[in-house]
Amino acid sequence: MDGNSALVVQDDEPTRFAMRCMLDRCGFTAITEVSTARQALEVAEMIRPRVIVVDVALTGSLGLKVVPALHAVYPGAAVYIVSAFARLREAARFAGAADMLDFGDPRILERQLHLLNPQPAQVCRCRAH
Repeated sequence: MDGNSALVVQDDEPTRFAMRCMLDRCGFTAITEVSTARQALEVAEMIRPRVIVVDVALTGSLGLKVVPALHAVYPGAAVYIVSAFARLREAARFAGAADMLDFGDPRILERQLHLLNPQPAQVCRCRAH
C-alpha cells in the first residue's frame, strides 16, 4: 500500500464516512473502511496501512483491546484510538496506541490528522456512498 494509506475501524457508518472525509482532506490517498475488530485484523495484514484509526467503542469489542492485536499482525502501522473522551488518552497509550485522536471537536481532530500527513489533498475525493 502507498505511504499515505489509512484504515478506518468504525462501526457507525455516518461517523466512518466523516472519518474517511477528514482523512481524504488531509491527503491520505488510499483509505479503507471496516466496521469490526475482526475485519480490521484481516484487512490490516492484507493492505499494510501507514495509519490505522480505531474507534474506542466498537460493537462487540473495545477498541483499546484491538490495538495490540493490530500491532501483532502489522507492526509497521501507527495505530490511533478515536474518542470524544480525553480521559482515555493514557489508556490508549498503555494499550499501545501512538496517541488518541479527539473526536469531540472535529476541528481538533482534523488538525491532528494533518499532523499525521502534512501534505493536504489537492482534490477532496470524498463522496457519499
